[in-house]
Amino acid sequence: MYAEVPPAADAKKVILRDSLAQMLEVMAKVLGDRTDPRTAARDLAYVTIHGKERANQATYTLEELILEFHILQEIVLEELEPDHRLDKRDRGVIIQYFNEMVRVGAGEFVRVQQTLQAYADRLAQTDRSKDEFLAMLGHELRNPLGAISTALFLLQEGPADGAAQKGALEVATRQARHMKQMLDDLLDLARINEGKITLQKTRLDLGIEVQQALEVAQGLFSMRKHVVSVSQPVERIYVMADSVRLGQCFSNLFVNAAKYTNLGGRIEVSLERDHEGALVRVRDNGVGIPTHLLANVFDLFRQAPRGPDRAGGGLGLGLTIVRRLIELHEGRVEAKSEGAGMGSEFVVRLPVLDAVQDSPTAPQRPQPTPVGLKVLLVEDSADAAEMMAGALEMLGFHVAVAHDGPAALAAVATDCPDIGLLDIGLPGMSGYELAVKLRAGGFCHPSLKLVAVTGYAKDAEALAAAGFDGYLTKPVDFQQLGETLANVVAARREPRRP
Repeated sequence: MYAEVPPAADAKKVILRDSLAQMLEVMAKVLGDRTDPRTAARDLAYVTIHGKERANQATYTLEELILEFHILQEIVLEELEPDHRLDKRDRGVIIQYFNEMVRVGAGEFVRVQQTLQAYADRLAQTDRSKDEFLAMLGHELRNPLGAISTALFLLQEGPADGAAQKGALEVATRQARHMKQMLDDLLDLARINEGKITLQKTRLDLGIEVQQALEVAQGLFSMRKHVVSVSQPVERIYVMADSVRLGQCFSNLFVNAAKYTNLGGRIEVSLERDHEGALVRVRDNGVGIPTHLLANVFDLFRQAPRGPDRAGGGLGLGLTIVRRLIELHEGRVEAKSEGAGMGSEFVVRLPVLDAVQDSPTAPQRPQPTPVGLKVLLVEDSADAAEMMAGALEMLGFHVAVAHDGPAALAAVATDCPDIGLLDIGLPGMSGYELAVKLRAGGFCHPSLKLVAVTGYAKDAEALAAAGFDGYLTKPVDFQQLGETLANVVAARREPRRP
């Protein structure tokens, strides 16, 4: 209970409610047994707890905590020594006992306060980094948009020069791919953070995966005149991995090395195996990593300084994605650098598989033809729908367009398509709801194939529950569109699993 105090007394004399009896009991034992008061006080867990609780009160100060113990000390001395005849030794023990409680309680108070301040500092740094990232995002998106706008202006208003028009189209295409890569990075990071990345692992030859990723970065290597050397062992090294995601990791590392290595610099890639597993090293003689950034180089919103040319741009998300994906493969990645101007090295370590005999390659299934097949495109953006419909017609499909769920249901009631391309973020009725209605309403034959087209992060469970057969991310890559539709066309006569 609370120690009794007159109503008009200082409110700070309301002290250590539930622990007073325990404290007095221990203090009596100290006086009776003549044990060390410092040890006795140090073992009282309530002192630590009280300091921690006070530290978590935003308006409470260390001075007020110390005052609490001093008030308690004076109350106890006054009660035990009404006539000031308390033994000098016992009085000293009591004071020493309370001093130790002050030390323990105040120490815990300070420790918690320091921890809270460290959290606050980290949050403030993350907030500053986020603001810098958003500013950089605007800059990085504005650059390709400017190039695309200029290319479109030249196509519309420029001379009917075939070479000039071709050049403008190449610029627009290249910049659109650059924007798509940035948006893909943002979506990938969202999927990883939400645990929505599903790896499709198969047995892979790690050397082949490294070579294919080098081919992706070759254009940037050539543009910056880099000298690239590759070292691989004679024996093959196999890993169990997702080919797309592993290739994404290596491509990010190679592109990162190219961006941060000066014109004409050297980049060395090596593959080896040791007693722990497989290692892929990417070493360059570029700008290096400052010592203060090395520990955080894989963190979100962190990016080492780059030259004014920003060599290829980017959002600085690549290394974060690399680390998360490699960890999903039960591996790890580390960065090494001796400092600014000293180059850097990234080392990826993956578990290996024992060598097994190569299985014969399955014969390729002939690509089906889309000619004559009907596609229902459901997209609320009129411009996007018009462009997508034009591309599908070029591929040989017959296309009907609807801009919302009810219009799509009305369309299939009169003419059922072979394939439905459904935007997920439709107004009123979502693409998920529309897919469920198409499957359950008896509108079409069970062979109808549905493909989700969306800018949202992929939700495999929701897609499967709604009955989708495929998934495409906006902005749609038309080569991927053709491949996806070819796959669903090939399977459209196969019965759906219950």
